[in-house]
Amino acid sequence: MIWRKEIWMLLPLIILSGCRHKDLCYPAASTLVVTFDWTEEPEVIPKNITTFFYPIDTEGCSIDTERCSARDPIRWDFSNREGGEVRLTPGRYRVLAFNNDSEVLRYREEQRYETIESFTGATLTLNGMLSGVRYPRGDADEPHQFPPDPFYAGRVDYLRVEPAGSNTSLQQVVLIMKREYIDIDVEIAHIGNLSQAVGITASLTGLAGGYFIGLDKLAKRSVSVPIEMKWAKEGDAAYGSSTAYGIQDEMEHTLTLYVVMQDGKGYIYTFDVTKQVIDQEGKKVIRVVIDEEIKLPEAEPQSGGGWHVEVDEWTNVYLDIKM
Repeated sequence: MIWRKEIWMLLPLIILSGCRHKDLCYPAASTLVVTFDWTEEPEVIPKNITTFFYPIDTEGCSIDTERCSARDPIRWDFSNREGGEVRLTPGRYRVLAFNNDSEVLRYREEQRYETIESFTGATLTLNGMLSGVRYPRGDADEPHQFPPDPFYAGRVDYLRVEPAGSNTSLQQVVLIMKREYIDIDVEIAHIGNLSQAVGITASLTGLAGGYFIGLDKLAKRSVSVPIEMKWAKEGDAAYGSSTAYGIQDEMEHTLTLYVVMQDGKGYIYTFDVTKQVIDQEGKKVIRVVIDEEIKLPEAEPQSGGGWHVEVDEWTNVYLDIKM
């Protein structure tokens, strides 16, 4: 019939009058105030904070299940440590935030709340005064990884963003930012012939290789991190510090000391410090002390002057020390 034909001709105009563009048919975005709570770390002033909002699938998804993300996460960055405003489509979200102001700290697998991980890259060389020297071949069963810079994170497992205009006050989400790394302090108390050493560094095994930001859990892979050592020419003690995401449970922890003498010869000393480390689990600072005397070999006289920074061969030194 003619009237049916006319209706079909008018139908596109009716549709277009109701929605001129597909995006305009979506619910209007709501304003959300994001607040970072630094009560536990009042002195921290990050240069940049990255947040990810993970939409939760509304069909058959429980908050406790491992896969709730229905769409790609929405990223917002803040230069203000206090937070700011964002615009989000109404719905349910899970939210996380972390300081993103370091060249050392990296993150990956950010597509999912359960898989986004903070980590650092691998290193093949020692650090400190031996930064140009490669780790001895076959030195450790674990990969060597850069220590993380100070890292802070917070999360909210459930957030509902209401449609704009549904309430008179601005909606808000508060993320409590917490420290997610540990400090490692090392002291080698008594070192003989220390004045003849030109380079000393160390490493500690049995440390977490990353941190899952959404899950608030350490990565299960175990790594070794370098520890830069310093000492006074007139003294007999060396001190060092480093950082890690945390210590691995039920792992052995070995402190390895690398020493290069004036004649260019390298020596390796290893110490089982498992008990010291495990006894301090949960603390923000892990302190490792080697209190027994270590006597370094006499350096052979060298002609021509100058110190060697290259090591052709390392010698393992075995000490009968009770830890």
